[in-house]
Amino acid sequence: MSKIIKNTFEALKLDDSEKEQIFENIWDNKDVHSEKTNMRMNKFMRTAAAVAVITVLGVGTVSGYQYVKKLLSPKKVVQIVTEDNELAKKFGKTSQDVMVQECNGYRVTYLGYVTTKDVKDAKLRQDLNGMLMDGVTNVVFAVEPTEKTKTDFAGKAFSIVPMIKGLVPFQFAQNWMGNANIIDGVYYCVATVNSDWDVFGYDKVYLGVADTSNPVAYYVAKNGEIKRQEQTDTLNALFEVKTDKSKADQEKAKEALIEMNYGDNDPEAIEDEVNTGDVQATEEDFETAISNSELLLEDDELPVDVLGRPIYGTPELGQWSARKNYLEKTGKVDYEWDYNRDENVLHIIAVELRDGKYYQNVYQYKGDAKKDLKWIQSYCDFYPY
Repeated sequence: MSKIIKNTFEALKLDDSEKEQIFENIWDNKDVHSEKTNMRMNKFMRTAAAVAVITVLGVGTVSGYQYVKKLLSPKKVVQIVTEDNELAKKFGKTSQDVMVQECNGYRVTYLGYVTTKDVKDAKLRQDLNGMLMDGVTNVVFAVEPTEKTKTDFAGKAFSIVPMIKGLVPFQFAQNWMGNANIIDGVYYCVATVNSDWDVFGYDKVYLGVADTSNPVAYYVAKNGEIKRQEQTDTLNALFEVKTDKSKADQEKAKEALIEMNYGDNDPEAIEDEVNTGDVQATEEDFETAISNSELLLEDDELPVDVLGRPIYGTPELGQWSARKNYLEKTGKVDYEWDYNRDENVLHIIAVELRDGKYYQNVYQYKGDAKKDLKWIQSYCDFYPY
């Protein structure tokens, strides 16, 4: 809850039912700003509702307010979409930082989140593969085609992408499930994520709303900030979520990340665990390929994630976390690669640790990689799709 609203509520000594009524009025009273309505409100409703409207409708313009005002409240969305009245009550009692973004033919509205510590629903645990990191986070968002486009929802499936500053998007994979309905031409979704986002609030937390799983839809900038890829024709809205900083716990967050397989399973191991079926090329293989490659990026200093691992790659190619253990314990170059089989394009990334900092050189192979390089052929044979 906003500190301003919280202080107002405390000063006015409002109970939960009165708080809930205020938030109901914000969404359901279409004349909440009018003088006539304010004359009808008693003193505490005038004061708290005015503060709440300013905080909740953080969209910055009259047109933004008019748009948000016509949407269903998050409480009403939860009631209709999930029929979970207990969860709906939690949304009804909590102020939300509503945000709106237009993106590639759609208007996406983030309507807020609440956390739940005590998860008793066995099916929910099963759907989230039993991984509940200090509870769950429940998110509500809405999607609507803009007036300027003829885009509709035919064949569209929208998903959420939880992201944290300094972590590679999509590689930090949180389990989530969602329920959605189209109501009066607006796509409403209630999504449940398998952890309490407030734990990650030691830094910035983001929510992506996308119609793609393309790993280049979002990327990590040099300062660790998450950015959306501008040069794309897919929906990839991005919101920075305000979390409860009092619940932030970086050590607990790191433990959760490792449990989610983001990081080294064995801190003492030299080699990170290799997945069955991965094609392994030798140092000589990489050096041979590099000798017939164009240098695209030289001595590019890399950002590191919250576990201290370098983030290599580029926003255009995609990004991954390099093998920190291997680099630290061997002093060798960590060669990574990305092969686009549709275009027969091979990129090789050489990551080095020098004087406590990580650097990368990025190369593009100039020949026919599938024909020239046996390890690329092996990769194509192993994954024939």
